[in-house]
Amino acid sequence: MVLNKQYANFPPIQLPDKSWSLELRSVVSLLNAGHGIRDGLQMGIPLASGQPTVGLTPNLSNGHYVAGDLVLKVNPSAISAAPASVSNRKMWFGLNGFYYAETPEQLMLGEILRPSHDLFLGEISTNATAILTIAQPVIYGACRFGVRGVINVSELPTGDVPLIVWKKPDLLNGLNLRVTSALLTTKIAASAGNAASDNGVLKVDKIDGSSPTTLVTQTGTSIGAVGTSTASTVSPVYSDAVSGLVFSYNQTDADANLTGGLVEFKAVIEAI
Repeated sequence: MVLNKQYANFPPIQLPDKSWSLELRSVVSLLNAGHGIRDGLQMGIPLASGQPTVGLTPNLSNGHYVAGDLVLKVNPSAISAAPASVSNRKMWFGLNGFYYAETPEQLMLGEILRPSHDLFLGEISTNATAILTIAQPVIYGACRFGVRGVINVSELPTGDVPLIVWKKPDLLNGLNLRVTSALLTTKIAASAGNAASDNGVLKVDKIDGSSPTTLVTQTGTSIGAVGTSTASTVSPVYSDAVSGLVFSYNQTDADANLTGGLVEFKAVIEAI
């Protein structure tokens, strides 16, 4: 039997006729909105004799990365050295490997240059010879995000030093943000200069703000004791109009220069 030719377009699919899998995908996308590290992939500062040392090549552990509703296994085998004397240079991983740039590289597809959608792994700051800070975005679960990283306290200049800009995923537009917890932990003790007044202060602010909120204050004495943790006592809330948060660290170093020392910071952000 010969079938009649189809000349008209098929009618559009109505919402009740859509596959349940599409609806499930949209729910999963909301729960895991954005891009971030699920586990592992922790960046570290090179060590020598148990203390942070000179060198611009960070360490990186294996782990998983969430990109929307996908979970990707990343096993970077070679990491290049970071540029010297940069502030908050972004770190990426993609088809061309690991690299540092303000924006992800683009790929030539045919005759059109298109974004490569490489993975954003975090931000790094350096001086001429050493890594100062490394900070990374993390996904903890449904609408729960965060930042983590390490701070080379003896190399850090005084004053507020930006650690990372955490940007709110588009799917969370209309929701408020709350920093539910924050923590500073001494991973490697400072060997000298850690007077009680040499505080390290973790702060947070809106991307377009100018009055950061202090989350955690860790004394110099605590920076000299391995495993010492100091937690936040505030949970600042930001309106739905805020598109992201800036985390910074202030090392007062008031009495004497710190020698050695590595501090880890963590903060958890919830969309409410």
